[in-house]
Amino acid sequence: MVKHWKKVIAILAMVASVSATETRVATMGGDVDLLINDEQNVTLYPSTVLNFGKMATLEFGTLPSWNMGTYPAGLLITNNNKMAFGILGNRPIYMTNHPTNPLRVNAYSFVLGMGMGNLNLGVQVNMGMRNLSQTPAKDTTYSYNAMFLGIMPGISYTNDNMGIDASLNFAMQHWKDEGYTAPTDTLKFAGIPTIGMNFRFFNGSRTQKTIAAMHINFFKDAYEQNGTTFSNGSTLDIDAKIGKYMHPMRWVNIIGGLNLNVENVSINDSTGSIAINSGFVLGGETLVSSKLGFRTGITRNIFTYNKNKNGSTSNSTMGFADAPLNVAIGAYLNVGSNVRIDANIAHDLLFNGPYFLTGTPSQLASTVSAIVKF
Repeated sequence: MVKHWKKVIAILAMVASVSATETRVATMGGDVDLLINDEQNVTLYPSTVLNFGKMATLEFGTLPSWNMGTYPAGLLITNNNKMAFGILGNRPIYMTNHPTNPLRVNAYSFVLGMGMGNLNLGVQVNMGMRNLSQTPAKDTTYSYNAMFLGIMPGISYTNDNMGIDASLNFAMQHWKDEGYTAPTDTLKFAGIPTIGMNFRFFNGSRTQKTIAAMHINFFKDAYEQNGTTFSNGSTLDIDAKIGKYMHPMRWVNIIGGLNLNVENVSINDSTGSIAINSGFVLGGETLVSSKLGFRTGITRNIFTYNKNKNGSTSNSTMGFADAPLNVAIGAYLNVGSNVRIDANIAHDLLFNGPYFLTGTPSQLASTVSAIVKF
């Protein structure tokens, strides 16, 4: 079982976004916490929904292999910083504890915010279901049904120089797989496999802020197969980071920070593993004309420590991480004063070149986001 993809899709399931510029964050290093005033803050801190006026968003990009033919779209409405409501449709959510396949549903996300002076309250609810019955070949039939409910209450406090954002999240799942994994097997699960906490503190002036953040998530890995309960243990995942947000000029934003991730996997009393990784993120954006701007983000894992325990034996490794430098480049276009289009320039085009040089077709952009304010 691969714990890492389960961790990733579990986090995605809990932070299904409302009115989020996903492409902007991805092209600046992928760190939501360091971008203080981006709409995607709502993905982790629903109480920040009151910070962004009225807007609509549409996300274009490469969906997972089961493409349902539509893309996520959202609407956000606020009323004088007192009340805010948002909705996002067709958001991919995954059943995190399936033993072999990340069963997927497309969900609706709703967020509600209420402002009380310097204190904001918010809650995000993610709901989705899917039923599938298919006979792909003679004498082979499989079906599954899945339901997902995620709840994330949050709170924010800000004054002139400092602020705090915090949220809790709970992901409840119910799924049943008949014949998909194996023709004669029935797998199912009902419960709360995922709980977590998000916290962010920032302090500073309008032009620069220091940010410290922490995310704690707990994943329980269990399911029932043909009436027998199987448990592959649990995972405790902790992310901590510290960084800076700088706005030195009206058309320039810069972020940079260090991060630490600790993942503790417990299979049983005598079997498990612990992994510690640390690295950095650096990103920026600037306008090159009144309408066109560019972004870039760089991330790299620097240090790693791994320890595996199996019964009475254990082994560990420690040292500098053998990891590549990840580079993302994007562009954005302001259309009038109310529309912005963000694009993540595709890696194939960026590093290999266009078709007339390589003879291999390349996408211009891997993801595109559009945001309209009104």
